[in-house]
Amino acid sequence: MNKNQYRAFTLIELLVVIAIIALLLSILMPSLSAIKQQAQKTVCMTNLVQMGALFTLYAEDNDDLFFTGYYRYTAPDGTVRQSTSSDIWPYVMQPYYENPDLKFCPSARSPYNRHYAERSSWGDQKDEIFSGSYGLNGWICNPPEDIPDIEGHDTKKHWRTISPEYNRSQIPLMADA
Repeated sequence: MNKNQYRAFTLIELLVVIAIIALLLSILMPSLSAIKQQAQKTVCMTNLVQMGALFTLYAEDNDDLFFTGYYRYTAPDGTVRQSTSSDIWPYVMQPYYENPDLKFCPSARSPYNRHYAERSSWGDQKDEIFSGSYGLNGWICNPPEDIPDIEGHDTKKHWRTISPEYNRSQIPLMADA
């Protein structure tokens, strides 16, 4: 045999190498998936912390009061008073953040779809501002003082302000919706 000739791999040797690589990948994939999930949880928590800071900034800019929020009230005489879309938190808070993805958990699938579909659990696919996957605690708003209840709930119980009388760290602001 000539010293300059190279010996080629046989088909069996190639199949063994491919099988070893496949085995190593099957061992690594679950750990990579767990790492990805942990990273998504971290980003999700960071988004929620940032939203809490944004709500605090908004309140501090507005005499420690939260926004009006959604309300619909039917007075005893039958007249209906209702908030406008500009009173709802995604519109009110929009000047306080630049990236609309802040309102989405990274484990949510794709942006700006209608209710319960894909990434957005609420909102409108045509309206980037009014969509997201985090939900606001419904008791956090500052409805008009002359409205006694919203859908049967006493408005005096709403968390209207960030004043020190409340233990802010014990009241949930937002959650993954």
